[in-house]
Amino acid sequence: MISEKEFNLMKKGVFIVNTARGELVDQASLMKTLDNGIVAGVAMDVVEDEPIDEKHPLLAYENMLITPHTSAYTYECLQGMGEKVVSDIEKVLRGEKPTTVINTELL
Repeated sequence: MISEKEFNLMKKGVFIVNTARGELVDQASLMKTLDNGIVAGVAMDVVEDEPIDEKHPLLAYENMLITPHTSAYTYECLQGMGEKVVSDIEKVLRGEKPTTVINTELL
């Protein structure tokens, strides 16, 4: 979703945060824009081809923060996911549509 074209439309000095999917940001374009100053800094817990290799070129940037993709592994988050699954199953068993269904045509 964010490649060289999108980076070139940004104001110089932007910060990028990606906690969704590594493939959403083209890493070659990201490094290019870090080098030319369009992107001032990056924080992310996802990269293409996880886990990140210790020799990955992104790790050489001082204005890059990469953390493990483990943010969902908190007690509260796991409990919430479990409750959502149970709630959605109960709705299906009652003949109701679960909340936040994207592909409703499959129901």
